[in-house]
Amino acid sequence: MASPFTPDQQKVFDAQVGKIIARYPPERKSAALIPVLHVAQNIHGWLREDAMDYCAEVVGVPATRVREVITFYTMFHLKPVGKKHVQVCVNLSCWLMGSDKLVEHCRKNIGDEQFKPTADGAQSWCEVECLAACGGGPAAQINDDYYENLTVEQLDKVLKK
Repeated sequence: MASPFTPDQQKVFDAQVGKIIARYPPERKSAALIPVLHVAQNIHGWLREDAMDYCAEVVGVPATRVREVITFYTMFHLKPVGKKHVQVCVNLSCWLMGSDKLVEHCRKNIGDEQFKPTADGAQSWCEVECLAACGGGPAAQINDDYYENLTVEQLDKVLKK
């Protein structure tokens, strides 16, 4: 299968994935799927079809398994998102603590459509069902960072950094 990466990107992918796969016994290489998908997503900013298929081949799983994983976890993106992607938890605990205000703020300040990057590509947002932070709601994840007890004012500060 042809690589979905440029030669420079392929070097990065190979180096990072080599270290990841080395942590697993050869017969359990498939267990590296999630971290390998993270590497591919970090390179492109989202998981393109060709990259998903390539990752499946690298770890030795069917392409359908990759689709199962990426559609289950909210951390994987099936289309481009903004450089700062805000995921607001809207599950019951967070909603009761005010996540609806965060969602309203995102709609007003980032854009009405979930996942759609702003014109400059700087920001995007979406609702997610759970960030496993029920005791610290409302919670949001911005790229790889988690925020609990988040207010609209705190969200603004983070997005302006």
